[in-house]
Amino acid sequence: MKNQYARLAYLLLVWTVFHADLMAQGSKTIEVGGACISSVISLTESAFSPIDGKPAYEGIGTVAGLSNIDVAIYWDNGEGKWLLTFSGQPFFYYDGNTMDPPNNLLGSWVSVSDGDCSTVTPLTIGGTGTQSDPLPVRLISFKATVRGSNVILSWSTAEEWGNAGFNILRSHDLVHWSSVGYVDGKGTSSTVHSYQFVDREALPQTSYYKLEQIDIDGSRDVSRIVTVSSKVLDLLLYPNPSHDFLEIMLPEGVEWISARIVNQLGQVVQRPIVARHIPVHSLPTGSYLLTLETISGQSISKRFTKH
Repeated sequence: MKNQYARLAYLLLVWTVFHADLMAQGSKTIEVGGACISSVISLTESAFSPIDGKPAYEGIGTVAGLSNIDVAIYWDNGEGKWLLTFSGQPFFYYDGNTMDPPNNLLGSWVSVSDGDCSTVTPLTIGGTGTQSDPLPVRLISFKATVRGSNVILSWSTAEEWGNAGFNILRSHDLVHWSSVGYVDGKGTSSTVHSYQFVDREALPQTSYYKLEQIDIDGSRDVSRIVTVSSKVLDLLLYPNPSHDFLEIMLPEGVEWISARIVNQLGQVVQRPIVARHIPVHSLPTGSYLLTLETISGQSISKRFTKH
């Protein structure tokens, strides 16, 4: 009988330890702070997790002085990015295909739109739910812009380790890819570098581009895909001239993620947040250029007059 009790006690101990371990594994958290976040916000795994096959985290905190703001980190498979959102709106992103949300120990989370969330105080992301990104190149931006009959590809890196260069790949159907050029990398560097490639034989249709980063040892990694169309996107502003607000009207399916308003001296006077209506009542009377950057990496500009 004593042996039976001893065995039961042992099994109960094993179950307790195993159960505690499972609970610990299921209670990973992410702490987000800095930038425009008033105090550190703790995120726990979302009830909707996983999203696009990767864990998602959410929490509530004070952002830009506003309380009870929903804060979330999740993977967007369509964009090929990790997103940090406030009330559903992306404010920071990370270009790195990791299994778990990456931390920001090397400062590689990038602001979606300058001016929307102050980065005077660096953004901090850490916790048991994050991981370090071991990729040899930290890509912080990649976009494609139509200019005449050419497509201009621009990208920037934050750090590079043994980077031989970039192979530029293009496709018309997301299935068949061909190389249209190559740009040398910087080897190993811890500073920001900007690159540009002009596709002078761009296709007269919607095209897709991605970067194939090649290491000195021959290993390769592929970036997210950007889309560009030779068709000029039509941006309508109403009313124009305007006194108080501009209503933005874009073709169906086109979304913008950042904007800037430039005066006649070429100075950026406003960086509006993403919304259907942009306030212009604080601008002096005059002529301005509004430029939007779409989620596909294209830039669209339109002039307007403030009365």
